[in-house]
Amino acid sequence: MHGTETRGRPRNPLATDRIMAAALDEYARHGWSGFSMRGVAQAAGVGKSSLYLRWSSKEQLLVDSVVAGAAHLADQPDSGSLYDDVIAWATDLFEYFLDPAGWTAMRITVDAVAGTAILDDIRQRVTQPLIETSTTIFRRALRRGEIDTEVSALDVAECLFGAVLMHVMNLTPNARRTAKADAYLHVRPFVDIILAGLGARPPGPA
Repeated sequence: MHGTETRGRPRNPLATDRIMAAALDEYARHGWSGFSMRGVAQAAGVGKSSLYLRWSSKEQLLVDSVVAGAAHLADQPDSGSLYDDVIAWATDLFEYFLDPAGWTAMRITVDAVAGTAILDDIRQRVTQPLIETSTTIFRRALRRGEIDTEVSALDVAECLFGAVLMHVMNLTPNARRTAKADAYLHVRPFVDIILAGLGARPPGPA
C-alpha cells in the first residue's frame, strides 16, 4: 500500500511502476539533496499531481520504491546445499547491486551515515532483510553440519555481502554492461574463498 489513500478513478499500475523506477534512477543519480517530486515526475513523464495522488511525500515515495526494488530478494534459496545456496544468493545480490534499486540502496546508506537522519530508517528497512537472509543461509548450514567450525553466521554473512558490494563497485563501466550475463563467473571466485575458509568445499567429483 502506498503512502496516501485517495478515492476516485483507479490508478494505472503501469504508471505507478514507471514512477517508482524513475524514483530509483533519480536517487541513484542525484542522492537525497537532489531528489525531488518534481524531478521524479519529469523523469517518469507524468505530472507532479500524479505522484501526490499516490504518495504524500518524497520520503514515502522513496521507501516504497526501494522496498519494491528489493522485493524479489525476499525469496531465500534453500536447495539443501550451502554451496548452491550461497552461489544463488550471491548472484541475486550481484545483479541487484548492478540495478538502480541496488545503487539507490547503497547511496541511501552513504547519505544516512553522512548525517541525513531521515534516511536511517529507510536504510535499515532495506539492508536488514538482506543481511538476515544471508545469515539464515549460514545458520541452516551450521545446523546441517556443512560448516566444520562454529562460526558467527552474521560475520560470514557480512563478509559475503561486503564482497559482492565491493566487486560491483570495482567494475568498470564497460564491465558493468555485460556483468549480468556472466554473474556466476563474477561471484564464484569469492564464494569459493569464503566457503573454503569455513571448511566447506564446492561440489565436484569425489
